[in-house]
Formats: sequence, structure tokens, C-alpha cells
Amino acid sequence: MSTYRHINLHTLAEIEASGNSHAFPVTGAKVGLVARVTAKEGTNPTLDFELEWSADGANFVSAASADTLVQLTDVGGEAKSYDAKAPWARLAWAIGGTATPKFTFEAQAVVA
Repeated sequence: MSTYRHINLHTLAEIEASGNSHAFPVTGAKVGLVARVTAKEGTNPTLDFELEWSADGANFVSAASADTLVQLTDVGGEAKSYDAKAPWARLAWAIGGTATPKFTFEAQAVVA
């Protein structure tokens, strides 16, 4: 029987700067990522997500072929599954646009 572990990476909140979640252990072969945007502000705002990997839980890098979600530019959501590439992961996000871009979003991971 498979065991799934749900991890809250970002509680629903307004963010206006790039950042990242806490590190979490990857104890399975797959990591599922779900991100949901409930509001946006600014001119041409963009929100990019990437799953980053680490051997030690402190030093993170992108995968050779970056593990990203589709760029979000509006209210809505995206989900994707990735093969595990290291024993630790974290979610990084980058906000772009002009006129003080902001997004209200939440994100969760599922390790299986």
C-alpha cells in the first residue's frame, strides 16, 4: 500500500517578492506539486514556480531540466508530478511584472 505525505509549502497569503519554501524530505519516488492563485495585482504580473533539489537539505540547485510549473499570470492553478531527484526539495517562486506585481497564492506538495 502506498503512503502519501501532504506538505504545506505556502499558506494562502499575498506575496510581492521572490522566495522559497522550507526544505522537506523526499521519502518517495514522486513529488506532486499543486499551486493555486486567488488574486493578482500589478501590470503584466507573472509567477514562476520551480522545485529545487538538495543532497543535504541546505544547498539547493535546479535539476538539469528545471522542474517548473507553467507560468501563472492570472487567478487559477496548476498541478504537476515530478520524479524525485534528491533526498530533499523545496519550492522556489519568482514574481515578475511592473507596477508592484503581487500574487495571493498557496502551494502544497505530495510525496509518494
